[in-house]
Amino acid sequence: MTKTFAVLGAAMVALCVGCSQDVKMVEVEPTKIEFRLLSDSSTLRARALDSKGVDVSGGGALTFSSESPSVADVSSTGLVTPRGNGDTAIIATAPNGVKGEAFVSVCLPKELVCEPAEQLDIRVGTGAPIKCHVLNCREEVIHDPVIEFDVLAKNVAIPDKAAPSSKKGVIAMPVTGGIIGETEATVTAYSFEKKIHVKVEEALPIPGEEDYNKKKGGGGKGGDSPYTGGKSGFDHIIGNIKF
Repeated sequence: MTKTFAVLGAAMVALCVGCSQDVKMVEVEPTKIEFRLLSDSSTLRARALDSKGVDVSGGGALTFSSESPSVADVSSTGLVTPRGNGDTAIIATAPNGVKGEAFVSVCLPKELVCEPAEQLDIRVGTGAPIKCHVLNCREEVIHDPVIEFDVLAKNVAIPDKAAPSSKKGVIAMPVTGGIIGETEATVTAYSFEKKIHVKVEEALPIPGEEDYNKKKGGGGKGGDSPYTGGKSGFDHIIGNIKF
């Protein structure tokens, strides 16, 4: 009989200890996640706590769920992945129904914008940049976009290294005309691609260059040699000398 009461007492003590460890709250970290790309992911850490904020190791496994799986989904281990633009909550639930949550916002790239939009006109020996930026779902310029440039015929249009411009979020690639002709520049960013036609025309004449070329044969008119031809240059001078 004594042994029976002893066992019963021990069971009651154990039961009381278990009661003192009831889950009163679920803590989730981080409390807020922002996704900007579909390739991103984040893992939530969730803990079951008692009324004093102490871990409840025997509180049972927590389960995760998403209020809007089309915006962000979550695995059984708390791995959160974006699915589409919008806001949602990821909920961690203890077996007794106590919940904790994390707020998730998803805003993906929406559009690649370039200037010029369709055609770049330059001349041999001169150049101009192709400037591009990316807008997100809120029509905001993404500050650190991943944009790549390429030119098909690099002998026609010579591309320089792309770099950030003076305007935040805008990437510029200078292009210089190599020879007369036409080619195509390709711009890619995330899942977007743009084709920009590049037309290279002959170089503009330098002011005074034509007159210089006519006279480069010497001091004669119309490019005549100063020593020969008509009454120009030194022939004209010699003809007027009196002996």
